[in-house]
Amino acid sequence: MSLSDKFSNSMEKFQEGTKNSLYTIFLLILKIISSFFFGLLIALIFKELFHFGNLLFLFSLLTFAAVFFKLTSNLTLRNLIIANSFIVLICLLLKMYIMIAPN
Repeated sequence: MSLSDKFSNSMEKFQEGTKNSLYTIFLLILKIISSFFFGLLIALIFKELFHFGNLLFLFSLLTFAAVFFKLTSNLTLRNLIIANSFIVLICLLLKMYIMIAPN
């Protein structure tokens, strides 16, 4: 192997490592954002059902976000997008219920 072959091989490894790292970081950030919104959704539902205060709301938000983050730890990007679409559909269903429900 010549020096140019070694250099091109190391550059290919560097590019592959960078691509994998960016994909992993993107997936982690997406999981954190998804977990936050899932926790927020469940915490808002519980707050309306049980009429508890801000401290318990914050605790339930963090608890459900941590549970969702743990459950999605082994999901791929495609599976996470599907899970997020179900969460969005549930949010829209709750919004419709709130708009239609009487006082």
